[in-house]
Amino acid sequence: MAEPFPISIGPGKKNLYKYYLLLSDNMGTNITTFYYINMIQFIQILNKIIEDFHIKTGFFLHASASCIHNAASLFLGKSGAGKSTITSLISKKYNTLADDRVLIIKEKGLFYLYQVPFIEKNQIIKKNNKRYKIGNIYILRQSLNFSLQRIIDKQLMLASALQQLLVSQQNQKLKIKLLMEFVANHSLFYTLSFALDRKKIFSLIESS
Repeated sequence: MAEPFPISIGPGKKNLYKYYLLLSDNMGTNITTFYYINMIQFIQILNKIIEDFHIKTGFFLHASASCIHNAASLFLGKSGAGKSTITSLISKKYNTLADDRVLIIKEKGLFYLYQVPFIEKNQIIKKNNKRYKIGNIYILRQSLNFSLQRIIDKQLMLASALQQLLVSQQNQKLKIKLLMEFVANHSLFYTLSFALDRKKIFSLIESS
């Protein structure tokens, strides 16, 4: 099965021509790729391999993460919400584990965070194959004010996590089901509103 990479070319949004670049040819457990792919496209192939390998046990989230009190705290939010910013602000005290993507894997009924084997925006993040138990999960809101509010509503937790689920179309149902199980078994969700003040961010995180 070939893995296409969509490319849109055209003079404007209304007149786009869609082409597909063949990144790899998958035959069973063998994958053949081609000399013309770049690093980003190679990461796409790796991403699909990992997704398929953990078809029933793992999923990717668009999130940053820091190791806080021996657990991985996740920071979720849409692009521009401050996922990379907040991990950078607290990095002197808490090691950054990820600034763009994390892998959540279910092992013996429990969910753990693993770092992804990809180059991220923050290229000085130290990568390892260690698993981290998952601590607090923060939904980020950039604001002029600082606030931390516990989320009790499971539907709101799921809706927030679903927006950050990274999955191919053919695996969507399986991954959503797994994400629902993850949310059902994890209750430490918070809404975190913050601005660029390191001391106040530390204070909010320590209070949760």
